[in-house]
Amino acid sequence: MKDTVSHTSEVTLIEATADSIDGLVTIVNPDPRIGQLQITAEQLRSLRRKYEQSTDGAKSLEEFLTRVTSRGVGTDSYLFLPWCGMWLGIETDGYTHS
Repeated sequence: MKDTVSHTSEVTLIEATADSIDGLVTIVNPDPRIGQLQITAEQLRSLRRKYEQSTDGAKSLEEFLTRVTSRGVGTDSYLFLPWCGMWLGIETDGYTHS
């Protein structure tokens, strides 16, 4: 069983497919210190929801996702996103908090 999350814009089509067995999706941050991040489908849904609430200046979902990092307090399983003047933490189950 596959879970597919997609977003279409004038410029780009992003499609990430997560296998329900491990539920991991790969996104790429252009900063070589960060590189590829393995994230859960729930985290991807939360990121997409934040993008839909406010693009925070990003021209596409692809550009928005390049802001994501796992570098922060605690563990690499949490994602961090600078968004609308604050940092958001996104847990593996998709729970998002500032």
